[in-house]
Amino acid sequence: MKQLDLWWEPIIKEFEIFKEQSVSELVPRPERKKVVRSKWVYVVKWKENREVEKQKARMVAKGFT
Repeated sequence: MKQLDLWWEPIIKEFEIFKEQSVSELVPRPERKKVVRSKWVYVVKWKENREVEKQKARMVAKGFT
């Protein structure tokens, strides 16, 4: 991601949704347990006239299909 300023708003919106829906909770990691890693997926939705309709950012778990 080269331009964080373009994606900052969608990322904050995603975190607000997590908070509203109580999706996650920050807790200490238990000893000898692995952590499920995550990554951000960025999508640009386009209008028919090639203008940007919206930008979406989603946090997803890595390594799962």
